[in-house]
Amino acid sequence: MRIVLFTLLFFSITSSAFSQSLSEDTLHWADYKLLTWNDFKGETIENIGLGGQTFMVILADFQKASIILPAKAKAVAVFDRKNSWTNSTAMNENALRYHQITFNLYEVYTRKLRREFKNTKFGLNPNKVFQEKYNSTLTELMDRNKQLMKETKMGQDSVEVKKWDIIITRELNELDEYKEKK
Repeated sequence: MRIVLFTLLFFSITSSAFSQSLSEDTLHWADYKLLTWNDFKGETIENIGLGGQTFMVILADFQKASIILPAKAKAVAVFDRKNSWTNSTAMNENALRYHQITFNLYEVYTRKLRREFKNTKFGLNPNKVFQEKYNSTLTELMDRNKQLMKETKMGQDSVEVKKWDIIITRELNELDEYKEKK
């Protein structure tokens, strides 16, 4: 179900031009801006057994200005404030940390995608090459996110959440050169 929702969200966000600025309903990943409970602006769904739902996506695009110029690709990790929600019983420090780790995981894979783009010659069919790189990265991200959810029991196991926080922070640091330049 989460993958279906992710896919729907992805297509709704990417249907508008990537180069347009994102609305107030979204948040680009930034190391100086951690998630707060105020970022969860979606309508709360009570009594369904979930503490909340986060919606994140990696937006990516490429441009090929002419046949002689190389293709340029870009990617950004985005948190959807409007569709992410939590109920009051789930609001605790550990849960917020889990959501931040998930957002950081998206940033790790965004940086991996930027690294792929930097080291790729897009050739005569840049759309195909771009799509292959993007799809491969998303598949890896979804597998890794499932592992995070399982091992942390969706953020309920504070010991595992702390372990994942250390792992993902280390990976962000290792990929620092692929951080988005402001």
